[in-house]
Formats: sequence, structure tokens, C-alpha cells
Amino acid sequence: MEIRTVKVGVLRTNTYVVVSGNEAIVIDAGGDAAKILELIKDLKVKAIIATHGHFDHVLAVPELKRITGARFLIHREDLEILDFSWNAYGIGEKPIPDGFIDEGDIIKFGESELRILHTPGHTPGSICLFNLNERVIFTGDTLFYAAIGRTDFYGGDHGKILDSVKRILSMFPDETVVYPGHGKSTTIGAEKANLRALLD
Repeated sequence: MEIRTVKVGVLRTNTYVVVSGNEAIVIDAGGDAAKILELIKDLKVKAIIATHGHFDHVLAVPELKRITGARFLIHREDLEILDFSWNAYGIGEKPIPDGFIDEGDIIKFGESELRILHTPGHTPGSICLFNLNERVIFTGDTLFYAAIGRTDFYGGDHGKILDSVKRILSMFPDETVVYPGHGKSTTIGAEKANLRALLD
């Protein structure tokens, strides 16, 4: 599994292209479609997945769908968030989901797969994608380096995000690499230490 990263849009969202063989998935296509397309040349994109419905994680979705033919997937509980955020901040064509993902679903591409973990709090339908064997988790705006996601936006719930972060930190080995929606990558072990005071 190869992970290619590009920062896109005004909020510098991390877009991840996860590659296995000649297939890939795109996580959080937050803008600057041309930059993302540079990372997927000669690859078959199996899916475009949003970790949640905020505009800065989906701005490039319509163009990527047209060019790659890939389906756009999101958690059903974030449909309202997608509408609300797009109406407030989005520009251009609104992304329309082609299907929904939920806890336990498996996204297969090439010889690899990513599993879905429902982690509400930042939004009701926030999800993470992980592979235990590869020791990686993509946490969207739920868990960052030395921080958790904001809950003061519409649909946020502080109690739920604390529960979600505790669950993430308890489920995965310390060496698991965390790829967040913004900022730099970290590890589960580092965030157990960084967030101890907040989570106790």
C-alpha cells in the first residue's frame, strides 16, 4: 500500500491517494482537482471517500467523478451536514453521493483494503478508514497531532468525539500511523501521550 498526500484548498485539507497495484482510492478530495489528478495518473480509482461532509473535504469530488468514473461515498448520517456546509461555504457544483458507507464496511482496491470505523463527534457521520496489517488509520477531522476535532460547528458533539477518540486510541497499536484531515501525521502512541490530560 502506497500513500500519496497533497494539501488542497483554502483550509489546506490533506487529500490522500491510497494505491495498491494499479488501483487507488481517494480520501477527502478537498479541492484543487488538478493536483489530485496528478497523483492518480494511470490508476483506476475505485472510490472517492469523504471522512465527513464539510465542504473542505469534498470540493473536488464532482470533477474527479467526471474524469475517473469513480463513485463518491460518505456516511448516511452526514447527508444533512453535506447540504448545510455546501450551502454555507461551497462553490460550484455540489457533490452528490453515489452510495453510503458505515461501520464494518470494507473498501477493496488492488491487493489491499481499508475498513470503515464510524467515529461521530466532529459530525454525526464522521468515519475513519484503517488497515490493521499496514498499521495505518485515516482519521479525517476526528483526531489530529496533539488535538481532536472541533465540535462547535453544526452537528458537532463534544461527548461523542471524546468517546470516538478514546475508542481509536484503544483499538490500534501504538505504532499505527495516523493520517489526519489537516496538519501532519502522528501515531497512536504519540496521541495517547499528547491527549492524556484531555481524555482522563
